[in-house]
Amino acid sequence: MDLLCCESTSKSVAQKDPTLLLDDRVFETMLKSEIRCLPAPDYLATVQNDLTANLRKIVVDWMWEVCEEQKCQEDIFPLAVNYMDRFLSVNPINKNHLQLLGTTCLLVSSKLRESDCLSVDLLVLYTDNTITSEELLMWELLLLSILKWDVSAITAHDFLWYILKRLNMDTAKPFVDIVIKHCGTFIGMCARG
Repeated sequence: MDLLCCESTSKSVAQKDPTLLLDDRVFETMLKSEIRCLPAPDYLATVQNDLTANLRKIVVDWMWEVCEEQKCQEDIFPLAVNYMDRFLSVNPINKNHLQLLGTTCLLVSSKLRESDCLSVDLLVLYTDNTITSEELLMWELLLLSILKWDVSAITAHDFLWYILKRLNMDTAKPFVDIVIKHCGTFIGMCARG
């Protein structure tokens, strides 16, 4: 039996191509691409003057809760955090704009990876209307500009099926579903940390 994506949310997920999962060239290309999309590890000290690790954690936890409540695909959250960290690695912002940036990152990652993306109006509601839809759309353009429209980042979640396929875990689908669920939770916890 080939590895199939589990349906860990109410939204359906595409099946993975077993040929691609076993192709080492694909895996190596992903590793090289991941390096291109890594944020600076010390941006809070070198780029940001108004932000702290605690403020980042508060916003990232809020992003996690939005994704959980909306039952987003598990790769939406780590991708949004990647966008936020990459943005903050090169562009200083005021702490009052951090939730707006996090909201924008959720919007863009959702548009890229979800078939039914999070709406602007819904995301504005999640901020308790502290931002406007116009601000969110303006920041979407700012984010894309700062990231140079490079939004196809590789995250830890993207490697999961490649690793599981190499472990030959494709014979026990219920077990694989549990492993995928727990790994997704662990990846999310690491991104929040």
